Amino acid sequence: MDHQNVIGCEIETPASSSSPASCTRRVFSLALAIGTGIAFGIVPALDAARSDLNASLREGGRGASGGRGGMRTRRTLVVTQISLAVMLLIGAGLLLRSFAELTRVRLGFDPSHVLTAQLRAAGDVYDSAAAVNRLFDGVLDGIRGTPGILTVGGATLLPTQGRVGTSARVEGEPVDEANLPDLGYVAVRGDYFQAMKIPLKAGRNYTVSDAVGAPKVAILNETGARLLFPHGDAIGHRIRIGPNPNSEPMQIIGIVGDVRDERLDIPTGAMLYANHRQEAWDQTLNIVVRTSGAPETAITALRRSLRAADPSLALRDIQTMEQVVGSSLASRRFALGLIWCFAAIALLLAAVGIHGVLAYTVTSRTREFGVRLALGATTGSVLRLVLRQGITWSLAGLAVGIAGAIAGGRLLAGSLYRVSVIDGATYGAVAAGLLLIVVAACLIPGARATRVDPAASMRAE
Repeated sequence: MDHQNVIGCEIETPASSSSPASCTRRVFSLALAIGTGIAFGIVPALDAARSDLNASLREGGRGASGGRGGMRTRRTLVVTQISLAVMLLIGAGLLLRSFAELTRVRLGFDPSHVLTAQLRAAGDVYDSAAAVNRLFDGVLDGIRGTPGILTVGGATLLPTQGRVGTSARVEGEPVDEANLPDLGYVAVRGDYFQAMKIPLKAGRNYTVSDAVGAPKVAILNETGARLLFPHGDAIGHRIRIGPNPNSEPMQIIGIVGDVRDERLDIPTGAMLYANHRQEAWDQTLNIVVRTSGAPETAITALRRSLRAADPSLALRDIQTMEQVVGSSLASRRFALGLIWCFAAIALLLAAVGIHGVLAYTVTSRTREFGVRLALGATTGSVLRLVLRQGITWSLAGLAVGIAGAIAGGRLLAGSLYRVSVIDGATYGAVAAGLLLIVVAACLIPGARATRVDPAASMRAE
């Protein structure tokens, strides 16, 4: 079961920048940009061409802001901007809450101070289990006792990197060949469980006496033990794995704690940890080294040990276990960053939009505000008048945005972990933050309205 060999696969290379598909995409992007500019430019132009000049002048003389139709259009655009910003902010907030929940998931192992590196026993010289075992034993034994290195082990697949499945039959129990229980399969060697700090719950670990030719042994995780032996007492029983019902039986010698072997949002499944020494046909091993300090300090010792064992081989994928766990969250982190960028841009556009519309409104109503002040209105009442208008638009946009977020929440449901689509904390934080930003955007035009000169406005009237 060599998981690194992929036979008969074609490797596709990226298309060159001069390919027809690339040219088509560029032409489409250019046409889209030009079409968007024309569309957004021609709509206000046509609106202006259809306007009644006499009516506009009469409305302008009374201090109206471009007519009722123009104000209605601007108000609709502001409400639309705010509602879209709310939907994106709620989506980003839900994903952020979900990501935070994932980072608090109990892994079942300790990734700190652990270095990992992949080693493959490649070449004709490693055509036997004895040769493969000599290589891996030599590398692992070569770095044991090195200052700063605490424990060393290896596994065919690291936690959070996925799982290889197999089926199992409990010896002496009735077997339904059509519904065999599924187990994950990982072969481990050395002090793997100690290096990863995976607790041994019952039984024992592998020893050097569990060699090729000795009776096969296996270790189950707690979920696997409950699945195969629901009444307990898994230690000492024998199972057969794989499609062959007559495969060599494996005796259960230990039970270890559950580990997140796939994505962090997938519950732990049943897992069988085979003895890599007895399954040495798998020629790839991920070496794990637990150190007392920074895990990178073990790289030199590991390379030196490999050179002593076989200088023709090289280590691959050298990284810390924390980086391995982080890689399992890479796609979520990218999606989270992307939606937060979109949400920030939408919020900025909404704030700029509401500020611009209110600034234009204040300019158009300068005479009105001056008359109000001349007739005894306070600057506070004028400021509240402007703020009330902006906040009313914002509340309308907030209501539409929340309704849209709830309606479209099912699109995010599959990407959330331990977070409801209707999460009160997220909705409340978005609403409060949006209103604060809207008030800030309204203050500048509102303050300008309070500085209108009443005398100049009365002379103009």
